Amino acid sequence: MNRFLRWLFITGFAARAVNHRFSQFLLPTVAGSYFLILDVWGTEWQFIANNIATHEIIFTVLLLATLFAQAFKEVGASFSRMVEESYLRFLEEFMILTASVVDFKLKRFRNYAKNLKPTSNTFKAITRPKDQIEYIIDQSVKWLRDSFSLAENEISVTVICISNKTDSPYYLFDSQKSWTRTKAKTIINEQSSASYCLKKGEPVFKADKLIASKAGQYYLSDRDDRMKTGSVYCFPVFVNLPNHKDEYVITIVTYNKRLCTPNDEDASRIAASILREICRRIELELTLLSMRSWQFND
Repeated sequence: MNRFLRWLFITGFAARAVNHRFSQFLLPTVAGSYFLILDVWGTEWQFIANNIATHEIIFTVLLLATLFAQAFKEVGASFSRMVEESYLRFLEEFMILTASVVDFKLKRFRNYAKNLKPTSNTFKAITRPKDQIEYIIDQSVKWLRDSFSLAENEISVTVICISNKTDSPYYLFDSQKSWTRTKAKTIINEQSSASYCLKKGEPVFKADKLIASKAGQYYLSDRDDRMKTGSVYCFPVFVNLPNHKDEYVITIVTYNKRLCTPNDEDASRIAASILREICRRIELELTLLSMRSWQFND
């Protein structure tokens, strides 16, 4: 729902004042009592009888204020229901996404279970972290596109790997394989959201990349220059192994459209929470990938 309308009818000071129980009780009570006084004692009480025009204006104002408050409350209630229904649909669709990721993995486990042998390496046989990550990224991109009305070229998900096994960082996964990317080394070494989250050791969400760039927390690519606004979420993953350490940065970026407005704290919190859950599922598989690569050198 439009942030201004939500502020106007639900969260703003005026909206909370009008929708408060006391206001909703006071206005009808005062208007009804005033009408009763005018109707019953209007001709007997001199201060009313001598100022009929004035009291008519006062009553009209009270009546209009009462009607306005009731109408305002109903509009606000309608918007609240819309927000709640949208949020419930959002959560339901996310649960479906989560279930599909679990089902994909469970199906693979069951297929391998049929052919296991007592001497087989179960861990090596059932773990396919690369396949699982590709599936999570693919399904997450589809869900994000549907949920935030994004075009195919308005979102990307990447995973950069930093390992002491290689000379420089590189893209391990990329949802937009045909795109020409800024070098992973540049992203990690320059002032970017990825380098910022690695330094902090915690996720970073920037609702507006342009604002983040000015603060030295996002590296603007050529595509950003063309498509301007957007949001970015970075999630760091650290895997410590014997005599070895892998670091990853999962980055979810939108182009030409923000996931929420930068000054909407509630929307930013919800967006960051949802993106974090997606990244946590990728984090599990990246951990398995590092373990498998370390043990089997594959």
